[in-house]
Amino acid sequence: LESFVQHVKLNKYQSKFIVRECRENATGKIYMAKIIPYIQENKQEILKEYEILKSLHNEKVMGLHEAYITPRYLVLVAEYCTGKELLYSLIDR
Repeated sequence: LESFVQHVKLNKYQSKFIVRECRENATGKIYMAKIIPYIQENKQEILKEYEILKSLHNEKVMGLHEAYITPRYLVLVAEYCTGKELLYSLIDR
């Protein structure tokens, strides 16, 4: 994870997940990282999102670039839509 994402840290909010901007060290390209905390009791439920996203290959859906599973977090690294609302970015595709 450290070779790919630079300075992505989880804040202690009460939200279900946190989204952070991150940069690929090798290319400088910007992505978004969705950081989802989990406990062993809900790990399989949380991993379903990862399984679905990795099976999707459609130009109208933001692509999953990387995923990391740690003992406490699932980190999904996906394309970053900039400049306008997500809905408009998807419509333009």
